[in-house]
Amino acid sequence: MLYLKRLKKDYLFRQKYYKYSINIWKLKGIINNKILPPKTRIKNRELLSKIIKQNNIYETKIKNKCLLTGRSRGVIKEFGISRIIFKRLADDGKLLSITKK
Repeated sequence: MLYLKRLKKDYLFRQKYYKYSINIWKLKGIINNKILPPKTRIKNRELLSKIIKQNNIYETKIKNKCLLTGRSRGVIKEFGISRIIFKRLADDGKLLSITKK
């Protein structure tokens, strides 16, 4: 049952990250914009680091794991599930537009 605890923790972290991700992307765009004055870019860099540290959200903490089983190997990123579960669901016809060649 330990894997269920890890899955729940990973799920909650992903929700928290996606909640702030749009703001993070906007701030990163402003920081990387070379046309803007340096003061504006520095101010936004400080704001970004403040948001990240307060909410403890880092992109690198998101693990590449199957959302159904917690398996870390053979995960298909587009679907977020492992290859084994993907094959099972595709064989049952539960994944639309997936066909055998």
